Amino acid sequence: MKNALLFTFLTALAVLGGVYTSKGQLIVYEETFSNGTTYCPSSSQYDNWGDFRDQLSPTLPYIYCKISGSLNTTGATCSDPVVVAQLAAALNAGNALAVSCGGITWSVGNSCITGCAQFGDDIEFNAANSGGQCSCGGDLTLRPCIGNSNWGSIGVGGCGAPTQTMRVEFLAVSFADDAGIASILSPTLPTCDLDSIDIEVVVVNQGSDTLTSCDIKWQIGTGTPTTYSWTGSNAPYGGTDTLVIANYTFSNFDDLTVWTENPNGGTDSLLSNDTSEITVSTGLSGTYGIPGDYSTFQDAADDLTEFGVCGHVVIEASNGTYTEQMDLGEVLGTGPDATVTFRSVSGNQADVKLQYASTSTSNNWVVNLNASDYIHFENMTVRNTGTFIYGRVFAIGGGADYVTIDNCHLRGVTYGYTGDYAAVVYANGQNHGFTLSNCLVEKGAYSLRYYGGGNTSRGENITIKNNRFEDSYYMGTYMWYINGLDYSNNVVTKDTSYTYVLSYGAYFYYADDFNVSGNYIGASEGASYGYSYGLYMNYCVGGNNPKAQLVNNCITSGTPGQTNYGYYPMYMYGSGNVDIVNNSFNRGDGQSGNYYAAYINQGGGIVLKNNNFANLNSGYALYCAGLWTLTESDHNNFYTASGTLLYQGSTAYSSLAAYQVGSGHDMNSVSVNPAYEDTVMCITCNDTLDGGGINVGNMYDIDSNVRSTTTPDIGAVEYINAANFTLGGDTTVCGDEFLIEAGPAQSVTWSVNGSSSTGNSYLLQATGTSPELFNISVSMTTAYCGTGTDQAQLTLVPDASLDSNIHICADEVVTLDPGGGSTSTYTWSTGETTSTVEAGSAGDYSVTKIEEGCASMASTYVSQSVGVEIPDLEECEDNAPITLDATILDGTNYAWSGGNSMNSAINTFDDGGMYTVTATDAHGCVSSDSFQLDILGEPTAVINYQKTGGFAVWFDGTSSSELSQSTTYTWTFDNGNSSTSPTPVYVFPFSGSLVSYTVSLEIDNGCGVDVKTMQIDFDIYGVNDLETGSFVAYPNPADDIVNIVTNDMDASSVQILDISGRMVAESGLEAGSTNITMDVSNLSAGSYMIKIGDEVHPLIID
Repeated sequence: MKNALLFTFLTALAVLGGVYTSKGQLIVYEETFSNGTTYCPSSSQYDNWGDFRDQLSPTLPYIYCKISGSLNTTGATCSDPVVVAQLAAALNAGNALAVSCGGITWSVGNSCITGCAQFGDDIEFNAANSGGQCSCGGDLTLRPCIGNSNWGSIGVGGCGAPTQTMRVEFLAVSFADDAGIASILSPTLPTCDLDSIDIEVVVVNQGSDTLTSCDIKWQIGTGTPTTYSWTGSNAPYGGTDTLVIANYTFSNFDDLTVWTENPNGGTDSLLSNDTSEITVSTGLSGTYGIPGDYSTFQDAADDLTEFGVCGHVVIEASNGTYTEQMDLGEVLGTGPDATVTFRSVSGNQADVKLQYASTSTSNNWVVNLNASDYIHFENMTVRNTGTFIYGRVFAIGGGADYVTIDNCHLRGVTYGYTGDYAAVVYANGQNHGFTLSNCLVEKGAYSLRYYGGGNTSRGENITIKNNRFEDSYYMGTYMWYINGLDYSNNVVTKDTSYTYVLSYGAYFYYADDFNVSGNYIGASEGASYGYSYGLYMNYCVGGNNPKAQLVNNCITSGTPGQTNYGYYPMYMYGSGNVDIVNNSFNRGDGQSGNYYAAYINQGGGIVLKNNNFANLNSGYALYCAGLWTLTESDHNNFYTASGTLLYQGSTAYSSLAAYQVGSGHDMNSVSVNPAYEDTVMCITCNDTLDGGGINVGNMYDIDSNVRSTTTPDIGAVEYINAANFTLGGDTTVCGDEFLIEAGPAQSVTWSVNGSSSTGNSYLLQATGTSPELFNISVSMTTAYCGTGTDQAQLTLVPDASLDSNIHICADEVVTLDPGGGSTSTYTWSTGETTSTVEAGSAGDYSVTKIEEGCASMASTYVSQSVGVEIPDLEECEDNAPITLDATILDGTNYAWSGGNSMNSAINTFDDGGMYTVTATDAHGCVSSDSFQLDILGEPTAVINYQKTGGFAVWFDGTSSSELSQSTTYTWTFDNGNSSTSPTPVYVFPFSGSLVSYTVSLEIDNGCGVDVKTMQIDFDIYGVNDLETGSFVAYPNPADDIVNIVTNDMDASSVQILDISGRMVAESGLEAGSTNITMDVSNLSAGSYMIKIGDEVHPLIID
């Protein structure tokens, strides 16, 4: 009932025409167009189209749109409010859009602006799958602002249409209270995990009043509905709110329905947008078979469209012929990790044939990919068996990104037709990431036609590689509106009478950032007509870094015996920032007159190097107009069989010499007839072109032969003229190795020092460090350029060589040896001139070696391990356990002779002693160190002393306890005198009578302090005071004499010794007890020793 009421209501509004009511607004564009007439600004047809678009406010609540005209009053209608709103917004903003409504594709986009049209006005509107933007195939198309007479048509073809009236209308209707479900955001298809899924929806208000509340109900299948009460604020005419209304664990194929009720507590005025529903299901994943899992390709496509994918999907077809179409739309869930591949199960393209005979525009494809991303076809034959102009094999559109067709045989129709209905591969719009590779593409008007979405909406990253395009009627490849084109290693050819008189090999328009390399483009003798334009490039611009590349191409216009239409091998207009390198452009038989091997007009930033421009007919070899077109040009060949040789800037030059003087370009270029052995294959044996190029980093030729790094050839093909080949004579080469090149001969045999081998080059390698002699002989055979032999002797002088990095252990020394023979001289960075040096420390070392005229340099960095080192250590027992760290750089293993953690870098000790630690590092270096660890308590001072018989006393504090190397001694004597020696000698004042003195010793070991004090008594000694076998001397210190008292000494003399032990005075000694006086006035002041027998006393002489 609701649909009927709505239809009645809409009908009533439609009767109102353009009259506005409180309930509806009908926006109409309607104009009459005359056949052959161009409409420019200020005409009603042109201006009213812009006014109409301006009225299509995106905020209006649209409910339908229609396109019709006097030649087709029914036209096409879309009644989906969401889609109608999208179309209105796209027309209003001038944005590209392609959407489906009622089984019809509706599109908004830029048309082919020309003539008087203003940029931005050229917005096209079409419907009913009526052909792409800027297409003549559309029969429901309006493009009023195109600037020419192809303004569209309603009911017949879209170009050159008959006089008619065309009409577009949009209806917007207002309702008071409305609440609808604009979309279900979650769950999505495919739902790869069905557990605990949020149910997320968008609530929309298409009414004229603000929506503040409604009931949202959801239901699984026919189960009990659940209500979610929503409150908020949705603005009129399209206000939305996104919310989660539940969380639910689904089962596969659950039907989820969500709808609204009671907007603002009242009745919903627009029921058509209340309900949204989805079948929740997991997507496809894994490998499926045809037949088996699916009966047909279309069955598989239907499941992919309905359920999407949850991982990589492979559809493998068994051997056989499948006569059907496959129409695939958007596949949900596809991406880099979830691709869909159709292929033959055998891997052989001939085993599976998918074919269909198209009869009209409505079924003009074998495979249709519409918004189908990440779809791959491989190892199959796909062909259109139609007999008329409808011959598309692949139709790709709707933003079908990352489509790949690989190793397939594609064949179109053989009908004489130049339109794109007969394109074997037809891609229209922004279909990014398209790849066609390793395919044979036959027949059709175009082998490949790729047309991006427009100059501001180009297709990106297109790859056309390793294909053979054969016998297209009109164009081999047609590429328009592309950013990022890799067109490489293709063959574009024809050898049949099935060909148009004015044909193109490869046609590029607005194809920027391109790499066109390694392509053969040319017709063979079997073709009725060769290519009028081998390579046609308009407004194709590269970047600044990197620049675009046109490299290693062999391109030929015309064909032998032809007298017409063979114009330009290479035609380039308005293009720039391109390096044109190592190409062969050949103008063969065809149209006589002033046509050129290469035509370059306008543009800039163009570099020409190592190219062969050969006009084998008549006209310029190169026509390059524009003062700023060329940036560099050199090492090229320019040849014409008839006519003026060159045109550059604004001047014609009849000779290369005149061109060099006039332009300053091509100072190393030549002008010779290439004398082709095979023109289409660009094969020559010309001596001048052989080795006439310059190395520009182009490592390989068109056939993947390695180019000479020193003398590459001019043109696309690297070749060798065997009869003139030479090894260059006997010579000395500096270096460890040397590559001898014979070039791309078909057969090459080498003999080097009696050892035979084959190949196009031979690598000489030194086997030692001294100069080495090689006896070389080579013989070769070429396919076109004869045979040849040569011999030579070559001495290879190896370079100085040092390891780039050397590591040594602590205290290790390494010998640096750069090699060389007996005649070598050396200069080291250390200043040494020996053949080797010893390196025992870390640092940079370099050497220059000169040998037989060859100077070479080598350098190394010597790194060195750090040895483990623990110093002797004193610590207080209060700090125990004592922590010691033996960590070294890159240390891996540690071993201690004691402690609590004997295998760790960090160890702790409770007791002192002598210990050892051994460390090993990551380089395998082992080092050890021994250390004394003293753990000290508080000291106890002890004073020992020995009198000398006088007032000099020898004190000793070293018997104190808990001593260490850092212990300090502080002695205090009479009158405040002091000493810090552990064993001082102190002379007390001589009084001549009994006297006592106080002596104190303070010991400080860092862990405590102790003080010892004692009394020293003095008296004049007599013999009776001495112990038997002893003596005393006084005064001490002495001045001129010293008295010595002995008591029964077992000795015959008294000796005075200096500190070195040398006797400086002596006196005899009688047995028993005695007193002796010795004169010491002749001795210098200082410390001496008195020795009698084995007893020694100190003596000080002032």
